[in-house]
Amino acid sequence: MQKNNLVPNKFLYISSLASFGSGLGDLPITQNQPQQPLTAYGDSKRKAEEFLLQTPNFPSVIINPTAVYGPREKDFYLLLKSIEKHFEIYIGSKNQLLSFVHVYDLVDAIFLAMESSIVNERVLVSDGEVYNPKIVNDFIKKIMNRKTISFTIPKYPTRALAIITETIGKLSGSIPILNRERLKEFEAMNWSVDCSPLKNIGYKPTYTLENGLQQTIQWYQENGLLKKNR
Repeated sequence: MQKNNLVPNKFLYISSLASFGSGLGDLPITQNQPQQPLTAYGDSKRKAEEFLLQTPNFPSVIINPTAVYGPREKDFYLLLKSIEKHFEIYIGSKNQLLSFVHVYDLVDAIFLAMESSIVNERVLVSDGEVYNPKIVNDFIKKIMNRKTISFTIPKYPTRALAIITETIGKLSGSIPILNRERLKEFEAMNWSVDCSPLKNIGYKPTYTLENGLQQTIQWYQENGLLKKNR
């Protein structure tokens, strides 16, 4: 782009919260937190961010979304399918601090960042709230009208399971949702986010987690991917 004189007024790179790693203690992750990614995926995102921000005369903004959910999202869909089948599974702990953002709110945040005066910065995006796994599952059970059998998989059996699913994935040429890299993120206790700087440019999420899940589940039901409530 520089060579062909096509440098834009602002280049937006959609990265990930994984480039930061988890929060320090109980403190939410901020855009000023030292980046200590837990996985190779997160480290690749961090390196891409650094490359952009260190490139002279190339104005950029890094978008760091937390866990994104909404219609068509595949990983979250697996959780919904599990609860539809009356299984409520916890990996490690029910006390993780979690954050989420609906895909439509993420799109709004991207356009706000693009049209704002923000430049050469990282922008963290969430719905501004903090949850734990039980709150998330309780919302889903309420919306889907499901009772579940709840159980927690302890740390060491989970690690053994991750090795097994990873091996099966390599043999089949697929990437399982549970592998040793992803397990590092599942085991981290704090994925809460401080996205207050984004509010300064007018960001106001439309979706709470509960009504966002309602909209998401309804989409899966209407498209035949989940059974409709009895």
